[in-house]
Amino acid sequence: MYVPAHSWCFVCVFFPPPFLTVSSPLLYFSFSLSFILSPCPVPQEPELGDLIEISRDNYKHWAVYVGAGFVVHFVNHCKFHGAAVQAANGIVRKEKMWDVVGKDKWKINNSMDRQYEPRPANAIVEDAKALVGKELRYDLVSFNCEHFVTKLRYGVAESPQVVTKTKKYTVTQDLRTHIRTNWPYVWAAALLFMATQTAVLLA
Repeated sequence: MYVPAHSWCFVCVFFPPPFLTVSSPLLYFSFSLSFILSPCPVPQEPELGDLIEISRDNYKHWAVYVGAGFVVHFVNHCKFHGAAVQAANGIVRKEKMWDVVGKDKWKINNSMDRQYEPRPANAIVEDAKALVGKELRYDLVSFNCEHFVTKLRYGVAESPQVVTKTKKYTVTQDLRTHIRTNWPYVWAAALLFMATQTAVLLA
């Protein structure tokens, strides 16, 4: 069972080991005072309309916080949902935030506030709740879970993670095309390099 480090400090302060109080009373006093005066870690609490970014294995899942510990998010019907499927029918769900997050890392991410003015929080929440249970066309590139929440918060459907992945894919494809088109020159350069290295070794 995982026990936070702060809990062990609590135990040491109120149930100190004998060697600490007997041999180093001043050290024990200093340690206790620093623990009492230090702020306890406070869980991050989302506000209405905040966008929640959840780190999955190879993509980011997104949801919008609607209050009382619930989020609304958009998922597809496929078994391997998220980044694994390009196009399918999806459904909007309202679920407990911690059920959606699970054991994955998460954070509040309203970074697009720098580009667009957020809509009023009550409007975001009302529109999100109104969509719960509805089926929408899910498309990895043009309308995924991130498009869904940015549309609710800003009125603009965007997915920066798709743009980033698309750029990487385009660069890779361009490189492959370049190699296929110019393969004689690539082979010639490789053979020249190998010949040069062989000559150096034999010298």
